[in-house]
Amino acid sequence: MPIPPPGVRPSSPACRLFREEAYQAMRLQLREMRHQLRDYNEQKRQQIEKMKKEMLSATPAPDRLAHSA
Repeated sequence: MPIPPPGVRPSSPACRLFREEAYQAMRLQLREMRHQLRDYNEQKRQQIEKMKKEMLSATPAPDRLAHSA
């Protein structure tokens, strides 16, 4: 819980307003951080997919051997 500024009583309307504003600011910050994390994870996923494709295309295809004569 956010600490109210000095001189504000904990049960006063000013304290409740301060608390609501602090919670709103924290919710906005959390939303922004979640968005950044989502973008970061998507970027990492794309990098991994790109690396997988590069690795698969870089390795030569094995020669197919006939199983029957």
